[in-house]
Amino acid sequence: MMVRIDLRARTLLVSPLDHFLSEKTEKEFTPPIEVLHFGRLNSQAEELLDRLVGCLAESKPEWRRQAVNVINRALLESNDTKDLVFEKVRGPLAGCIRMEKDPTVLKSLAESIRILGMLMLTRPRIPMFADFLALTVKPKLDDPNVPRDFKTAAVAKLHTLATHGPANPAVEALK
Repeated sequence: MMVRIDLRARTLLVSPLDHFLSEKTEKEFTPPIEVLHFGRLNSQAEELLDRLVGCLAESKPEWRRQAVNVINRALLESNDTKDLVFEKVRGPLAGCIRMEKDPTVLKSLAESIRILGMLMLTRPRIPMFADFLALTVKPKLDDPNVPRDFKTAAVAKLHTLATHGPANPAVEALK
């Protein structure tokens, strides 16, 4: 099985963007990361994640949107590699949230805000969550040029953390 995962990973690393960011790859991205991370091929798992976050800087909005969707799914589906995925995507994803202007990409990024918040609240990362809100989310919400749809979706998704998250002061502040 390791050889097949290794070949799949190498294929993804050199595949054209339309294949790398396809819906099929979105559905199949996380399991190879899990297997590679615990095999002797951890570096390939990191290379795949690096390529994925690199797609956040693509010039076409549809590629950025699909990269965000793959990242969101990987964050939700990863188990033993959740920390690896989180650490690899957190900074680039926050940068994308701050810089993105396209409404379709912003729609996917609203879900990213919820997922990152959920992960920060379920681990001992409350100060990181506070920084994320203050330095990434709040400036985006305060920007008059950001579409209202994104602002509404982002705030609604943050409020879902208050109903599903653990009881702590950061979650209480969202209510």
